[in-house]
Order: sequence, then structure tokens, then C-alpha cells
Amino acid sequence: MRSPTAARALFLPTLAAVVAAAGVGGDSRHPDAQEDGGALAAELGCGGCHAGMPAPDLARRRAPTLGPQGDPIPADFVFSYLADPVRRRDDLGRTRMPDFGLDEGERVALAALLGGGDAGAELAAAQRRHPDAGAELGRRIFAALGCRACHAGIDPPGDGPGPDLTREGVRVRPDWLDAYLTAPWRVRSEGQPGAAGARMPDYRLSAEEASALADLLMRTGARFASLDSVPLTRFQTDKTERLLEGRLACLGCHRIAGRGGRIGPSLEGLSERVQPEFVLEAILDPARAMPGSPMPHQPLGVREAALLTRYLIGQSGARQPEPVTSLADASHPAWAAPLGTAAAAGPTLYAEHCVACHGAQGRGDGWNAPNLPVPPTAHSDPQLMSRRPDDALFDAIAGGAWVLGGSPRMPPFGALLSAADIRSLVATIRDLCGCAGPAWSTDGRGALP
Repeated sequence: MRSPTAARALFLPTLAAVVAAAGVGGDSRHPDAQEDGGALAAELGCGGCHAGMPAPDLARRRAPTLGPQGDPIPADFVFSYLADPVRRRDDLGRTRMPDFGLDEGERVALAALLGGGDAGAELAAAQRRHPDAGAELGRRIFAALGCRACHAGIDPPGDGPGPDLTREGVRVRPDWLDAYLTAPWRVRSEGQPGAAGARMPDYRLSAEEASALADLLMRTGARFASLDSVPLTRFQTDKTERLLEGRLACLGCHRIAGRGGRIGPSLEGLSERVQPEFVLEAILDPARAMPGSPMPHQPLGVREAALLTRYLIGQSGARQPEPVTSLADASHPAWAAPLGTAAAAGPTLYAEHCVACHGAQGRGDGWNAPNLPVPPTAHSDPQLMSRRPDDALFDAIAGGAWVLGGSPRMPPFGALLSAADIRSLVATIRDLCGCAGPAWSTDGRGALP
């Protein structure tokens, strides 16, 4: 099997010919916005969650220490303040506490973690409505939201869960970015891949502040040549729709025209949000377009990828609000994935790439399963899995279920994961089912040779 690097090398020269670099950065609407935006980003602590932004040292020095190491805070105050975190101090410059849009259960849990003292009537009533929202859940919510990016005292400061913004300037449209920074909404219903539950908070930026940050971000990344925007013919549209329905895995993770998965962002209203050239690059080489993204590469030629890009950009219809599960709900995807360790590559990879559809215990009941036309395979079913050779499991993971006659919604991971990673996933599936493959397919030990 080719390595991911070798696989990408096969089509990157062609990609370069189609989307040739045409300089760095774009025209700023404000000549001094880069400096102003950078200073503002540093004060807000954007770099605590996002790579490609100024270091959050200033914001971390200004943000109060929480928990036992900080000054005592009444739990009632935490509960009420997080509902509407307005500015209370004028000595912090432009550093401020953003609004995470927390619901009552989430605030109860964080109050249990961060606050002390007896609960007043309002908090006590909320605690009765959310009896499981204690300090332990509060700690998990604190981590999921990336609060330690600015606040010390609960966990050591560290990188937050936000996406890499190094190339934001080639990804989104400037007018959309302005609007998004002014009033953020959830692009993904359950948070970033690998950081379920994370959400972009509302910093209540002024129009001038949002514009300065947008200008800063639009200066990042290399520009690409324009993509042909001629409308598709009826034949081309039908061809693309047949690809989406019967060959490609896009609808397993993304919603298009009201149907599809919810792992990735909805592709509805795409033309209002992103630049067509970025969509093409993301289809051809997701690892380059979105560093760190778990989006797998699908084996498409440049012509097919350009056709798909034009189809997606040409889809009409406004973006529909994403359904959101509360972090205080035990069914939230953030709590469905078992925690893996560096020494247990299989379970970690399974939690990252498989749990959303196949479920934490491999029962085929993941949170994204109801959005799929074919139920995901139950990896915990020994009767079913004992009939499948390890080689077949390997091929399905590497090439997608389509190569074995299964649902095209199961994507190929062969360009994203190494052969060793895929073998560790096969071993994890064997652990889930407690079974080996057919005797004829093994070396007698029930494992891959």
C-alpha cells in the first residue's frame, strides 16, 4: 500500500497546474488593519485556541485564575454570570470574557466546578433539574470548551480546540467572515473534529473590531487562480449527483440539500461562506487544504473534482441551523468516544474516525448513524464479524466500503492513515467483537500475519 505522502504526490502536480499560486495575501480594506487586528487578537487570546494567530500570553496574564488556586467565587455568581458575561472590569484593555451560549445544565456543571458556597434559590432549583451536572461534568465541559486556553487553575494552560487559521484567507469569503465574527454561529453542530463540544464563542465585537480581525485573517495563505464558474449543463449536474449518491462518501459526513451526515459542516449555502478554489483544493488534497483535518482523501481526478466543486458552489438554498446537543446531556458525542492513549493507537483512532457512525462500543449506533441510508456495520457482532477476514476489514478501511460492495457513505482512509494505523483499527474491531476472522484467512492465531 502506498503511504499517504506517496499517494498525495501522485496528484499534487496536477493540482498545482489547476490552482497555481498567484501571490500571497489579498487587498486589505484598512491599510493599518493588520497591526490593529494582530494587537486585538493578542488581547482576546485568539492564539489560545487557533494556530496561526498571535500568542495568547497577554490574555492569559489578564484572565483570572480559577478553582482552588484562584480567589473564591460564589457558585451563584458563576451560574448567573455565565448566562450573560458582560464586561465587569475596565483594567483589562480589550481582553474580555466571551459568551459561549451555555444552557442551564452546562452552567450548573461549571458552577459546581468553579464556584463555592451554598447555592441560592435560583441555582438550587437548576441543580434539581440537572442532578447529574456536578463538578466532574464541569471539568469535562471546561476542557471541551477550551477554557484553559486563557484560564489557569483547573488544568495547565494549553492549546485550545479551534481550527488552524493559518490559511483562512484562502478559505472563506471576506464578507462572510465579517458577519461570522460579529455574530458567530455553529458551523458544525457538535464541534471541531477531534474536539467534540467545542464552539466559537461570541466576543461581542464591534463592527470595527470584527473588520480588523477579518482583515488580519484574510491576509493569510497563498491565493490561487480562479476556477471556471460557467454553470453546469444538465448532463454534468446529473453525472455529479450520481457520483454523490452512488460512489462518493461526501454525504456520509456533510449535508447537501437537506440530507446527509453531520460530522462535517453543512455544504448548504456554501457559496456564501467559502471560496471555490479552496473547495477544489479541499477535495483534491484535504491534508494540505486543512492541516490536521480528519477528512479523508477520495480518489477523484482533477476534472471530476472541479465538476463537484462547481456543483457544490452552485447549490441554492440558505444554510439551515444545526441541531445542537447540550454538553450537560450524557448523549453528547463528546462523551460517547472512549478516551484513547498514545500507547493504544487502535482505540484512539477508532474514537476519532469510527465512533460517530459505528458507536463507542461498535454497535452501529453512533450519533451520526441516523443520518445514513444504510445502518453502519455493528463491529461488536461476533456472528457477523467472524465471517469477515482481516484483509477485508483492512481493504474496507483503506479503500472505503464501496470497494467491497458496501455503502459509499463509508469513506476511504488509505491516504490519511498508515498501513500500521489501519492494522491497529482491525485489531480494535476484533477486540470489540471478541472474535477472529474465518480460520482459513488467518495464520492460525486469529490475527493478521
